[in-house]
Amino acid sequence: MPLPWNAGRYVAGPFKIVHHTTEGSTAAGAFATYHQTQDIPHFTVDDQFIYQHLDTEVAATALAHPPGTVETNKHSAVQFELVGFAGKPKNRASLKNVGRLCRWIESTHGVPPEWPNGYPKPPVNSITASDGLELVQEKSMLPAMSSEASTPKTKLGTGPVRKAGAAITKKPRKAKAKKAGKKRT
Repeated sequence: MPLPWNAGRYVAGPFKIVHHTTEGSTAAGAFATYHQTQDIPHFTVDDQFIYQHLDTEVAATALAHPPGTVETNKHSAVQFELVGFAGKPKNRASLKNVGRLCRWIESTHGVPPEWPNGYPKPPVNSITASDGLELVQEKSMLPAMSSEASTPKTKLGTGPVRKAGAAITKKPRKAKAKKAGKKRT
């Protein structure tokens, strides 16, 4: 779902990934908000798709930038909105799509796979001990998920992210061919 609003060219770097939540339960609701406010990220992620709204070579408009303050959107911030709420556990399929997108951004724009402010903390409301354990396990899985996503050779059009307007889906894995010959013992 390409959208016509952007903040223009980046003015400084290095590239970084900015995670947001939509504070809503559907991508359609997020899209309606984008049309109303004209504040948009590069991507919206849910449990089914990764939607690209802007080319990552231009700045998005989702970060606040009051007059007279430090540049935000144009400071090489590749932004996405995860469908869901900041203070609530996230859907496992959504987190896998976040991991796929982050690995693509890291490889395309040279973003190191680090958390400069530390790993996110689990939500404090409506969480059980097992939910917290699942979040920690999910967090530890994200770097390993790069093997599941293909790394694009060019910025767009190949690999896990498609041109603006096209949602991406996970391709089924190909079965490995059996090797002929002796078995190892």
